[in-house]
Amino acid sequence: MEKNYFNIAVVFTLRCSVKCPHCGFSCSPQGGQDVTVDMVKRFCMETYEYARANSRCLGVNLTGGEPFVRYSELLELAEWLNRVDQGIMLSCVTNGYWASSVSRAKDLLGPLRRAGCMNIGISIDDYHLQEVGLGRVRNAVKALIELDMSVGFKFCQMNNMRSLFECLKEVGDPFLEKSDFRFVVHSFNCLPVGRARGLSKEHFRYLPLSSLGNCALGRFTLIPDGRLLVCCGSFDFAPTLVLGEYPRETVEGLIAAFNKNDLFNLLRARGPAYFAPFLDDAGYTVSTKSYTHICDLCHCVFRDVSTDLRKAKIIAQATKDWKHGEVNNTKVISLLESFMGVEENA
Repeated sequence: MEKNYFNIAVVFTLRCSVKCPHCGFSCSPQGGQDVTVDMVKRFCMETYEYARANSRCLGVNLTGGEPFVRYSELLELAEWLNRVDQGIMLSCVTNGYWASSVSRAKDLLGPLRRAGCMNIGISIDDYHLQEVGLGRVRNAVKALIELDMSVGFKFCQMNNMRSLFECLKEVGDPFLEKSDFRFVVHSFNCLPVGRARGLSKEHFRYLPLSSLGNCALGRFTLIPDGRLLVCCGSFDFAPTLVLGEYPRETVEGLIAAFNKNDLFNLLRARGPAYFAPFLDDAGYTVSTKSYTHICDLCHCVFRDVSTDLRKAKIIAQATKDWKHGEVNNTKVISLLESFMGVEENA
């Protein structure tokens, strides 16, 4: 039987070994906040107990920044999670800077593997390859293969940069000939947030609203200052998408609040595109603009609600009407039919 996972993400640190121009979290070697290991353990334990009570397994993804800059604490956390339950699925995203040689990479990855961390994602877009170096990324991949660990390639798409295929071919050429080499690819468009705001518009790949895909609301993300976000794409976005503060509030209480929140329920059901016609009618330009990602649209809808009271009232009224089934806006109905049609044909 396939396991049903309750997945969470933890931004383990905002420090990084490099300073990529497109980093949405504005990470760098010069500093950045860490989340304490004790807080992560407490958060994971509460979430694990919630998942188990609901007949689900726990999946934990550690990201950053660069988690390997805290290697000893990363290993401590992996070993602790493995002692809690060997069924917890732990994964980690990295740029591979630590793989100065295959031997060195295996020295670092081996203990993580023994602690149950079998899934490693490696960033391979042009900026990361330039900053980290192709040789180190290849060393990391070779070590992962030799240790029989899962390899995931993370690729941030931008204009004026090499394609996913080109970068994957450069990184993977020494390994692609192996018939047993298995990997997954997560490709996504770069968002104009964080340090990426400093890039010119020509760098970004824009899509019409109807082609943006699904919203990932419900994958809770803990960031170093203790805020718990309702998805993995709202770190640089609106306070509206902050569920609460941990550990001031318990995980069970935060999840209960999420499930009772009308706005979050609407976003889970319809996504941020639902609000576009209402905002269009009020003079905000939403439907006719292009976006890099569904998170970019969400940012456009919610980024000003704390200061733009008129916009906040429009969103609140649209949410209230949706809750009571009083949606009579023909533009909304037409847009949703178009949006759902695109999803069904995708």
